[in-house]
Amino acid sequence: MEVLPLSFAEYVNLMIREIPTPRELEDLFQSYSEVGGFFSRINGIPSSDILWAYVNEVVRFGRSLEVLKEVLSSIFRSAPSPVSYRALASQTSGYSYKVVQSYVEFLQDLFVLGRAYFKEDGVRYRGRGSSSSGILCLVRIRASTYTGSSAPSTTGIGTRSIW
Repeated sequence: MEVLPLSFAEYVNLMIREIPTPRELEDLFQSYSEVGGFFSRINGIPSSDILWAYVNEVVRFGRSLEVLKEVLSSIFRSAPSPVSYRALASQTSGYSYKVVQSYVEFLQDLFVLGRAYFKEDGVRYRGRGSSSSGILCLVRIRASTYTGSSAPSTTGIGTRSIW
């Protein structure tokens, strides 16, 4: 069984049974942006526990925390601008774009990171297969994965480190 994060609409239905007022929707969106639709955060589990759960997943799947730190740092330096895997890799200490791509996909599988394709003048740019020639816009690091004052806002990704 797979439990996915709630969409905003699902979150609203969970929190309020009647049709919400515009003010209630604003308040709900604020609280949703703090919990990211994750049941663990909705139920009040501390962010530090959730962060350690992600760290454990990284280790469990045989990923390197050092590589992950570099990939996240390059994402923070580049966001919210459109960026390719190759450009992210150039900001690391020498990892290939394939390694960076695998870590970005791993973060997506953990629902920590979302990706939006760059769109300009009605044209949607995407990567071609496993190539890094497409333009990516890495967005939305879930606020629920951060602790303390180092948490980036959900309206823009900060450049602070969580490590």
